[in-house]
Amino acid sequence: MYGTKANFTIKGNKTYQTIFGSIATLISYFIILIFLVIFSKQIINHSKPNVIITNLIDPSPIHYLFSNEFIWTISLQYLNYSNYIDESIYTLNVFVYISNKIENGKTNVTKIKLFPVKCSNYSFEVIPEYFNNLPLDNLYCVNLTGIELRGVYMEDKWTSIDFKFVKCKNSSDNKNICKNPEEIAEALKGGYVGIFATITKYYQINLKILLKYME
Repeated sequence: MYGTKANFTIKGNKTYQTIFGSIATLISYFIILIFLVIFSKQIINHSKPNVIITNLIDPSPIHYLFSNEFIWTISLQYLNYSNYIDESIYTLNVFVYISNKIENGKTNVTKIKLFPVKCSNYSFEVIPEYFNNLPLDNLYCVNLTGIELRGVYMEDKWTSIDFKFVKCKNSSDNKNICKNPEEIAEALKGGYVGIFATITKYYQINLKILLKYME
């Protein structure tokens, strides 16, 4: 138990070393170091993420006509998920695009602007009970009644709704109410978009289709 293990050595070394082997080892270490630096930068900067995307397009989606039973609310959120409306930071633009293909293969696109209002000032005809627990003063409501969603983009006929958040810029139209750029940048840094909506039969059907594909 006090003995030592017998080893075969060459000039006191366990390995036979040559100049060529030493150079090859240094080159290998250098290449490994370069790859480690490159991959570390890609991981930290998220510059080349591996993303797997599957697009499922229904060529004939169900048309849906928005009624007063459908309620849509939207606004930005701070990092703590609290909703807020502040036109000195951002404004919300909502547009409806209605496309129809006409003669000679040309497409006519009609653009309609909608005007969101604070939900506390919105005239609800039918309101779910849980909406009473929402911060209505800090949510935009958009009246979509009478708008029909249809088709797929770039098909003969389609309708889309575009929600766009615009960073505040001083002008005579907004009476130069914008906060300074640093405050705006800090408010918009890492925030979220908060959406609440009633679920209708149309979305229940599409949800079932989505779950079917996911299975």
